[in-house]
Amino acid sequence: MDTPKSDRRMLGILKLVLIDIGIILAAAWIGVSLNRSFIAGPQAAYFEYDPTAQGTRFKPISAAQAATAGPLEGIELSELQSLKQVGRCVLLDGRTAKEYQEGRIPGALHLAALQFDKAFPLFSKRFPKDTEIVVYCSGTDCSLSRTLAESLKRNGYEKVRVFWGGYSSWTLGGNPIEKGPGISFSEPGNS
Repeated sequence: MDTPKSDRRMLGILKLVLIDIGIILAAAWIGVSLNRSFIAGPQAAYFEYDPTAQGTRFKPISAAQAATAGPLEGIELSELQSLKQVGRCVLLDGRTAKEYQEGRIPGALHLAALQFDKAFPLFSKRFPKDTEIVVYCSGTDCSLSRTLAESLKRNGYEKVRVFWGGYSSWTLGGNPIEKGPGISFSEPGNS
C-alpha cells in the first residue's frame, strides 16, 4: 500500500524538524565547549616577563605578587615636553638598539627592556633610586615600556612613569628626533 501524499509530506516535515533540532543542539554543544571559560566566569591569570627563561619568556605569578606590583603611572605628551624643557627626568628608550639608533626622542638614553639584566648594573651605577624616570617604546601597541618600567620598579626605582604614546606619538606630534649611537646601557662602549 502506498502512503497518502499528506502522510509523506508530514513525514518529510518531521525529518526536517528533527535535523534542525540536531543542528541546533550540535551548535550549542560546540559553543559551550569552546566558551567554557566564559561560562565559568573570568579566570585570574597573571604573568611576568622573564628575559632569562628559555622558550616561553612569560612565567605565571600569583595574584598576590601581581597586586603588589601596582599600576604604572602614565605621562602625556604635553607633560613630557615640559619635563624635557626643564630637564627634570631621565628619559629611557626601551626598544632595540637598532630602533634607538634609527630615531629617538632627543636626550633619551637607551636601556633595552629585553637586555635589562645585562644593562641594569651599568645604569644603576649612574642613576640613584630616587631619580625621576620616564620610559617609552614604539607606541601604544608596544609592551617594552611596561616591561622596562616594571623591571626598574622591582629593582627599587619608584619614580617611574610610562609615556604610553611612545616614539610614534612623539613624531606624529611634529617633535624633533635624534639619530645615531647616543648613550646606551645595553650596548657596550656607548654609555
